[in-house]
Parts: sequence; C-alpha cells; structure tokens
Amino acid sequence: MSVTFMAQPISGYSNGMHVHHSLTRDGKSAFFDQEKMNNHSDILRYWIGGIIETMPAAVSYLCPSINSYRRLKDFAASPGTATWGEENKSTALRLISRTAGLTRIEHRLGSGDLNPYLGLAVILAGGLAGLRNKIEPPDEFKDVAWGLPDDVERLPKTISSAADALENETLLHEILGHDEVNYWIQTR
Repeated sequence: MSVTFMAQPISGYSNGMHVHHSLTRDGKSAFFDQEKMNNHSDILRYWIGGIIETMPAAVSYLCPSINSYRRLKDFAASPGTATWGEENKSTALRLISRTAGLTRIEHRLGSGDLNPYLGLAVILAGGLAGLRNKIEPPDEFKDVAWGLPDDVERLPKTISSAADALENETLLHEILGHDEVNYWIQTR
C-alpha cells in the first residue's frame, strides 16, 4: 500500500483540499445578518469580493505543483473560474447560509498537495483584502460553472501562469508581504 497527496495521482481520480471557513464576532456568525438580503452580512459580501478578486493570483499557493493543474478541468468537480454561488458545487466558492449556525464558505479550489498553512494564509489574505478595501463581489453564479464558453475568463491552468498572476497582483503582496510573495514566485 502507498499513500499519496498528489492532486491527480491517476487518470479519473483527483484530490482537492476544500477549506470550509467562517468568521465569528462575540460568539455569533459575522457572515450572517438576518436584516440583509439572503442573510448575507456586509462582512460576508466584502469577504467573498476579496477572495474572488485575488483568486487568480491565489491559485499559485492553492495549486503548488505541476500535478495540481491536472485536476483543473471542466466536469471533473474542480472549479475553473473565479465564481461563487449559494450551494453551488461547481463554483470556486460554495456559500452555505441557510441559518446563522451553518453559515460558511467552502473554498473548493485548493489541490490535495497544497501546504495547508500557506493555503489558509492566502484565503484569509483574500478575505481581509476584501474587508479592508470594501470589494464588492461579482453577481452570484447560479448556473453550472463547468463547460462555459471560451470567452469566459478562466483561472490559471499552469504553474507558470499562476505565478505570473501572483506577480502582477497587489492585494496579496500587501497582506502577505512582498518578501514572502516574491520568494514564493521564485520557487515556481
């Protein structure tokens, strides 16, 4: 027997690392606000906006090896676009917000071979960027996010294109630090 954390160890099987996360304030969900439309607090809205805005650059951390990109293909249950949707498992961010106790984001992009500490850091950095800059998210994606027309913008599909996206992005540089991000880019 052998164990692997490769993102695509053999044809037909892939391995992702979905990160469910939420924020609380005084023991209550900071993402849930029953006074707002769909119970989505302003914090949640900006958090999603920041993660979506930084997602193309975050791919470099979330998919750290050449093998990571083998799983990023349409109809393979892995996201290929920077999209979010309520209970939508085809989007990169799946939002669950039925009740205050359940409200969370499932970040579905990470591959099974990511460093969990760096993966969490880049996800949190994206959310913080959204809060600090009040970044509005794109509209909720309500369709299936796989098999979209060629003119729909895709996330980076190679290790080098992800590093290029990270190099050209500024929000993650500000929060993670230029030295860390530049070191990471040089390792790619």
